[in-house]
Amino acid sequence: MFLDEALAARVNNLKEYYSELYRLQAEAHGADYMLVHDEIRERIQGYTSYTELGVNQGTTLAIPLLQNTPIVNGYDISLKPYNFAKHHFEQYATEHNIDFTAHEADTLKCVIEPTDVLYIDTVHQYNHLTKELIRHSEKAKKYIIFHDTIISQSKPNLKQAVLDFVKNNTMWGNSY
Repeated sequence: MFLDEALAARVNNLKEYYSELYRLQAEAHGADYMLVHDEIRERIQGYTSYTELGVNQGTTLAIPLLQNTPIVNGYDISLKPYNFAKHHFEQYATEHNIDFTAHEADTLKCVIEPTDVLYIDTVHQYNHLTKELIRHSEKAKKYIIFHDTIISQSKPNLKQAVLDFVKNNTMWGNSY
C-alpha cells in the first residue's frame, strides 16, 4: 500500500494525488501493472457511468473523476485507505458536478446500480471473482474490466474465472 496521511496531506488536489500514486505504483510494480489505467481511460470515453469494486486507496477510482464521468461509484469492504484522501475526491466531484459516492460494503452482498463500465479489483481468488460476476455482471451495460488476472495466487487464477464467465455468458467477449 502506498498511502498514508502524509501523502494525502502533501498533495493539493485529486490530480496531484492520482499522479503521485501512479508514480509510486509504477516504480513498485512496473509498466505492465499500470496498463489498466489506460484501459479504464479508453473504455469510459463517451459513457456516463463507472463503478469500481475494490477501491483501496482510490488510484484507479480517480481516473473517471478526472475525466468528468457524470456518475462514479466505488465499493470496498473497508474505505480506511481511501478515507485519507476522501476530501480530494469529494471536492473534485463537487466542483465538476459529478454524482460520486464511495460505499463501504461487501461486494458479495451489496447491490450496485446499472453502470456502463464495471471495474473489478477486489479479492484475487477464483471463487470470489466468480461470485462477484454472478452478482454484478448484469448491471454492466458495456464493459467489465479486471486487474491482476494473471498474477493471482489462487488456482485456478482470475484469468480462468474470466474465461469461464465468458464461456457461460455468451453476450460477453474478451480482449487482452
